[in-house]
Amino acid sequence: MKGIQIFLSAVTAEFGPYRERIRRALSLPGVTVKTQEEFVPTGTETLDKLDLYIRECDAVIHLVGDMTGAMARPASVALIRERYPDLAERVPHLAAALAPGGPALSYTQWEAWLALYHEKVLLIAKPAESAERGPGYQRLQEQSALQQAHLALLAQEERHAEIVFTDAQDLTIALLRGLQPVLARVQPAWRRLLAPAFGMAGNVFWRLGRILVVAALSALLVRSILNAGLPRMADHGSAAATSTPLIVGLLVALGVEAILHVWQLLALRRGRAP
Repeated sequence: MKGIQIFLSAVTAEFGPYRERIRRALSLPGVTVKTQEEFVPTGTETLDKLDLYIRECDAVIHLVGDMTGAMARPASVALIRERYPDLAERVPHLAAALAPGGPALSYTQWEAWLALYHEKVLLIAKPAESAERGPGYQRLQEQSALQQAHLALLAQEERHAEIVFTDAQDLTIALLRGLQPVLARVQPAWRRLLAPAFGMAGNVFWRLGRILVVAALSALLVRSILNAGLPRMADHGSAAATSTPLIVGLLVALGVEAILHVWQLLALRRGRAP
């Protein structure tokens, strides 16, 4: 079974503290999370190594803040242009950057465009104004403007920053939700096919078990009340003393289940189901 590879695209100076939190959150069996800094030295251009990894990965998490990071060298861009002659055609908004003497893109920005070219899952996240930043963070007007232009170009390719986060916990929760379809591939095929059936059966058994437990507890309570109030009836093994607790217990259990069901429906309508 092939493992899942996820690439984390982020400027270290701005989002370094987030990196380990994201890695820990996604450290599941069969899942590997990589960053640019972990690449093994090969003597080749940085953009070449980025392309080789992104081409083989399953998803790219792209964090876009105020800092661009290092700009890609012209030699790296020339290599990518030669390797993919159809790049400007398939990603039209990249044409200007591919032209000789065109506007430079940072390595981090290139990571998003390569993900688009290779048709990878691309999750784009940006920080809220109050979000925590790394110790090396600097807000420079020129870089911030380039990042906003980068987001605008991605939006023209219908790739938007769908996640806006305030801290690492906020971000990791959103990423886990967004990556569910990708992470589900780690499961064996037979388990993925049978998961809906197991889910329905488990839900049914859980509800039945809950009804039986509530009914039994309610029946015991009713029986103890009858024993205390009607000792003669209990002593003679009356049918009423036997059947009444069971009937009342079952009615109570069904009532509790109905209340829980209505509460869950109301919670779903409010967008905060348990």
